[in-house]
Amino acid sequence: MNPISNTYTSTIASRAFEAVFDGTRQQIRLEIGHPVQDVDTVAGKDWRCPVRVLVDDNQVFIKNACGVDSYQALALATNQLSGIALHRAASGSQIFEFLGQPIEIESLLQITQQGNAPDALTGIGELKHRTDS
Repeated sequence: MNPISNTYTSTIASRAFEAVFDGTRQQIRLEIGHPVQDVDTVAGKDWRCPVRVLVDDNQVFIKNACGVDSYQALALATNQLSGIALHRAASGSQIFEFLGQPIEIESLLQITQQGNAPDALTGIGELKHRTDS
């Protein structure tokens, strides 16, 4: 079987963040590529959805979320791989923002791994668990 390709397809969704590294403000752009059915498996071909991060238009991260169909590959890309990609790109930043609002990069990773926020990439709308006693 061939190794999984790391080529990027066309962008179907993107989101821009701002980060400050050593006093310099930089744009971090997360891009999700079009799913493509080109992953060799024993049973045939599975799907992959590439995710990449660019810092000031320079690619710093690219990985694939793979699934049995395009929906699963896309869901894994948006719900899991995107948060991990941003965490890697923004690690070491003093400030990380989306739409001018600060985001704690470690909290972003935890929310992504737990999968309990409507928008795992910002934590906006994070579900709060309420206990009644």
